[in-house]
Amino acid sequence: MAEWDSLRTDEGAQFDAEVHIDASTLTPFVTWGTNPGQGVPLGADVPDPELMADEEERLAAEKALTYMDLTPGTPMREIPVDTVFVGSCTNGGSRTYGPSRTCCGTGRWPQGSPCSSFPAR
Repeated sequence: MAEWDSLRTDEGAQFDAEVHIDASTLTPFVTWGTNPGQGVPLGADVPDPELMADEEERLAAEKALTYMDLTPGTPMREIPVDTVFVGSCTNGGSRTYGPSRTCCGTGRWPQGSPCSSFPAR
């Protein structure tokens, strides 16, 4: 964080817009499926594919729930963590995910859960 805090905008820099985000208003999201689009707020339930209007989305959800061995209606908070994967973004490198990677060896994950971390290349 010290390195991040040391970053400053060049004096006189011009911006089209400035965005401020109050992180305390953000809701944690988790994925229930096999792609980032299959996510819900942590306080939600696993969605029911039968309630999805789009056939392609419904079929993808059914396949994902089978693969993940999840049941529609299960509260996300009740699903135990059995695997942890940490990856950096494509613009990042090992320094961008170091703090998360460090957690893999701290015992912060459930005992026996594999934890993998990979930098982007």
